[in-house]
Amino acid sequence: MAITNFSISTITDLKKVADFISSLINDRFIFIFKGEIGTGKTTLIKEIVKTLGVEQSSSPSYNIINTYITQQKQMIYHVDCFRINNLNEAYDIGLLEIIDEEKTCFIEWPEKILNLLPANCVNINIEIENNLRKISITT
Repeated sequence: MAITNFSISTITDLKKVADFISSLINDRFIFIFKGEIGTGKTTLIKEIVKTLGVEQSSSPSYNIINTYITQQKQMIYHVDCFRINNLNEAYDIGLLEIIDEEKTCFIEWPEKILNLLPANCVNINIEIENNLRKISITT
């Protein structure tokens, strides 16, 4: 297990974090993002998918799952589990099938579905401390 830490103070600093996470995609499929509301989980994911060649992305808060296609025709899932109340809801929306597909999947609020996730997820934790975003990535 390796831990990589970043401290960023501006949105433009997210590019180096996005580049690092993008470099992990060949070896891993599931990336889970933890952090309080407003820490920048969605903003970081938007920067990552931009790095991967997705021109437009948005928060999946209301529809829970967004699907993006890169310029290389690779599929990426962006899942926001904030509104999921129990595992049955996760099964009903097809989340288990998405996780089992071995396609790149970025998941916000993974605490709601931990029992469905494989052990080898990349964990991204975001905290705000003294106007800095502290991003810790565990692989």
